[in-house]
Amino acid sequence: MNWKNVFNELNEEDDLHVICRTGNRSDLAAQKLATKGYKNVKNVVPGMNEWDGPVDQNH
Repeated sequence: MNWKNVFNELNEEDDLHVICRTGNRSDLAAQKLATKGYKNVKNVVPGMNEWDGPVDQNH
């Protein structure tokens, strides 16, 4: 994956919610985004392990 392209697709002013299974990897990703200048980054804790809502398995 070319991360430079991913960063270019995101708007630095948008609200970004980063999520993974437990919240650890998403925390690292959120920190990386913040150091790149993204202003509204949120790590979703505790992650998908604790999610009890619907999940779209097609994505």
